[in-house]
Amino acid sequence: MHDSFDDDGWGCAYRSLQTCVSWYRLQAYCCKAMPSIPEVQQQLKRVDEAHKGLRVGSKTWIGTVEGMYVLQDYVGIDCRMLYCQSADELAKQAPQIIEHLESHGTPLMMGAGQKAFTMVGICFDATSKEAAFLIVDPHYTGSDDLKTIIGKGWVGWKDLAFFKQEADGGFINCCLPMRPQGLAHI
Repeated sequence: MHDSFDDDGWGCAYRSLQTCVSWYRLQAYCCKAMPSIPEVQQQLKRVDEAHKGLRVGSKTWIGTVEGMYVLQDYVGIDCRMLYCQSADELAKQAPQIIEHLESHGTPLMMGAGQKAFTMVGICFDATSKEAAFLIVDPHYTGSDDLKTIIGKGWVGWKDLAFFKQEADGGFINCCLPMRPQGLAHI
């Protein structure tokens, strides 16, 4: 619902993608303008054979794979994909996610069932194998009121029960964007 564009109910992966692009812009790794949802759709038509027929301006959902294509083309970086068959497998991938966040520092685009989220942190107990994930939820449609956003959990820690519910027994994909090669993480 930002930028006077009504994406309520279908635009979460686009917004997660924009959050990742924003991170690159804030780090001065990218100076391109923030792509609008129609601009992301135009780019997908150009770079992804499966989206050649995409109608720009439609309410077509995208996922983490499409987000990866756009990040690679628009920002000019590499990405890795992490596929988890379930939320329990997501917890088992915690060491790999920690390694990514420590070495690259980039937000992760996540697809869980029919929804997308952005992961910006993780807390993991190696002994108990419990994990919690710091999530920026692109489903928020209210005003830019930080107290509400944090107080209502739109940005906050989510546990595996949250992802089990959101994935509804399905898989979870994570797009792990990388820093541009040759640049150190601060």
